[in-house]
Amino acid sequence: MDGVSTCVYKPAPSIKKIHDQKLMHTQTLAIVRKMIGDSRDWNYEKAIDFLIKPAFAAVRLGIYEVVNEILKAYIGLVSFTDELGFHMLSLAVLYRQEKVFNLVYQV
Repeated sequence: MDGVSTCVYKPAPSIKKIHDQKLMHTQTLAIVRKMIGDSRDWNYEKAIDFLIKPAFAAVRLGIYEVVNEILKAYIGLVSFTDELGFHMLSLAVLYRQEKVFNLVYQV
């Protein structure tokens, strides 16, 4: 950290926490976009196998942006079920993820 950011973050640790969360969010979306970009070189089955677990984890955790990116690339994932037999829509309801529910419902 440079001197300016140390001066800002030291008296206000909540600002650093928000900054760190925003940075992690941005980096996560970049990783997801990279994963999706790499998966376009694979056949459909391999891509689905690779993305299905992150997609369902994002539904459970309510990470709307990740679900959105994955469904934009592979809309067919919406009809798959997780290891317990739940569809994305059911999981969004079960975990009370309203934004994810609305996204999946519109698909």
